[in-house]
Order: sequence, then C-alpha cells, then structure tokens
Amino acid sequence: MATTTYVENGLNTPNGSHLAFSYTFPVLKTEDVKVALNGVTQATTKYAVDNTSNPTRITFNNTSIDSDLQESTGAPKTGVVVRVYRDTDVDSAKAVYAAGSSIRALDLNNNHDQLLYALQEEQNQKGIFEEIKLDDDVKIKLGNSDDATIKYDGNNFDLTSAGDIELNGSTINIDGPFRVRGSNAVLDF
Repeated sequence: MATTTYVENGLNTPNGSHLAFSYTFPVLKTEDVKVALNGVTQATTKYAVDNTSNPTRITFNNTSIDSDLQESTGAPKTGVVVRVYRDTDVDSAKAVYAAGSSIRALDLNNNHDQLLYALQEEQNQKGIFEEIKLDDDVKIKLGNSDDATIKYDGNNFDLTSAGDIELNGSTINIDGPFRVRGSNAVLDF
C-alpha cells in the first residue's frame, strides 16, 4: 500500500472562513509542502507551513488573493478543493560525501528518505495533473494495444481510435470547416 502523500480538505471544509488545513505525511523540508486550489498550485507566499503543530498544517494568509478561489482573508471559498501535497526536491542529494570524510547515519537516512518520498509521490499521485504540456509532434497513445492516439503537429489536431469516438456535452462548438471520413462515417444533427 502506498503511503499517502497528499490530502484534500484536511481538518477543515473550505467554507470561506477556514484558513488552516492539516496534513499527516512526513516531509524533509517545509518547502516540500505544496498547496493547490481547484488543481492549481499556489505560490508559497500565500500560506505558511507549520510542521511543529499536531496535526501538522498549512495556514492561508491574505497575500496575492485569487478572488475566484479565496475570500479577502485568504480563506478558500465554499466548494474550492484544497489539496495539500508533498513534492520532495530531488535536484540534489540531502547530503554529499567527500573522500576521507565520516558518514553520519542521519545523512544516510535523509538521502534514503529523499528517494523514498519521491518514489511514494510518483506512485501515490500519478494521474493527478494540473496541466500537461507537450511539444508539437508528440503522440499520446491510449489503450492496452495503443487503440487510440492524440497528436498535434503545430497545425492540425488528430484524434484516432480503433472504436467509436464520442463527443458529449450540452454544446459542442466547431469553428471553421471540418470533415468526417471513415468507412462508416456518420454525422447526425
């Protein structure tokens, strides 16, 4: 079982007045604690991390308020999803060893925890994206046998499938000319 590396609406329910939200996962540095409101990661200046409290928590302040998501106090509005998550910095090791130096158990443990936490985050948070940005000519393959693909070449968007392609919604807008092709192509209005 994967260790939980995030919590949604911990301790409180966003209702326009709650500023503090708890989390229970361990962290190496307070800078590794991140907060997203409705899937958008917030600047670290918008909240403070208190890892000495029990439970550990983040507290919003009134710096750089997003009026669509927050009240003037900084409190998330009713219905906003507050995700507190860990994003362990792995750009450099917690401890670096030099030839002839002594190796401390604390340094070894911190390096081990850094890798363990990053792996837990990868396993626990996969599929949770704020935004995916891909360059032109990158193909996304879907299905066990690559049954569907999505590709954009800088000019054209291509969506292919071995089965039906369904577009559902109360309104579907298509601007500009379009074509439907295929052996059983049907266009119903």
